[in-house]
Amino acid sequence: MARPTNSIKAPETEKRTRPDLKAGVGGAVQNVLGGNFLTKERAVRLLPFFLFRTMLTMCYIANTYVAEKTERDIQSLRKSLKELRYE
Repeated sequence: MARPTNSIKAPETEKRTRPDLKAGVGGAVQNVLGGNFLTKERAVRLLPFFLFRTMLTMCYIANTYVAEKTERDIQSLRKSLKELRYE
């Protein structure tokens, strides 16, 4: 009796080393400063996330400006109310 063979091959477990990748934090910093991370498809997958973060940051900055303007208006109204009370 012949032994059955598996027609689907198991995925290779070999780790392929890439010469352009450096290990550790220094390699990551070098990839970011050199712009190498932008050429990878991983960066394209993360693009919606970066756009979302940018939108949230802009909303946060706008909210801060509105809050400061409101606080200035409140202080101005308090000052004018104080003057009207003295009159």
